[in-house]
Amino acid sequence: MNKHFEDAWYYGKRAGRHLARGVREELAPVERRVRKATGREQTPTTRARRAVRKARERV
Repeated sequence: MNKHFEDAWYYGKRAGRHLARGVREELAPVERRVRKATGREQTPTTRARRAVRKARERV
């Protein structure tokens, strides 16, 4: 594969990750409200694990 295709794949994947992160962030308040209404609230430990996982991804 030549360099242009490699660059295109890299930026395509990167855009997908940013899109997914943005959608997750925008929908987080809605998810919290729905979970609270249905009685399926997430425990703090789940959020802590998610924070650790995100920190590891950044490193």
